[in-house]
Amino acid sequence: MKIKTKVSLGLIFLFSVIVVVGGISIFYLSELSVDSKNIIKDNYESLEYMRGIQTSLDSLPINPTQAILGMEQNLKAQEKNVTEHGELESTSLLRNAVERLKLNSKDTIALKKIHLAIYNVVDLNMKAIVRKNDIAQKTSYQATLYVIVIVTICFLVSLSFIVNFPDYIANPISQLTESIMAIANKNYEERLHFNRN
Repeated sequence: MKIKTKVSLGLIFLFSVIVVVGGISIFYLSELSVDSKNIIKDNYESLEYMRGIQTSLDSLPINPTQAILGMEQNLKAQEKNVTEHGELESTSLLRNAVERLKLNSKDTIALKKIHLAIYNVVDLNMKAIVRKNDIAQKTSYQATLYVIVIVTICFLVSLSFIVNFPDYIANPISQLTESIMAIANKNYEERLHFNRN
């Protein structure tokens, strides 16, 4: 193998190491980003809507019309944001209880059903946040493990390359130099053996 080819292969290898490690890192960072967005986007919004309904419910004795209007706005937003298994049923129960409360703002059964539905939706979303956080943690652990393994392998191969590569280039040059020095010292029996590679 020619020296130029050896140098080119060495540089291609080092470039490949950079591309592989960078690509894997970008892939897993992207996965972590998606997992984090899943946690924040849907579940956090549901919790915010439930908090809004609870706030409106707390203001029901003071201003029933405004409180029901606030509940209605948050409930409509929640109905468009149903993402977890079982959340649709709790949201439907909440809708039925709010409709009942619209007819009579002092309906204690409707108030209890609203509180129960809010609790169920919050509980479902909190559990989903914990579950999605666990997925993000597993992705993070897996990414770290893969990057460590690949970097270790690349490091060992690169170290071997760094240790052996100078010999590939230097040995033919030093043999040529020794032969030239021997001829220069009037040792005409020395022969130069050229290997095309």
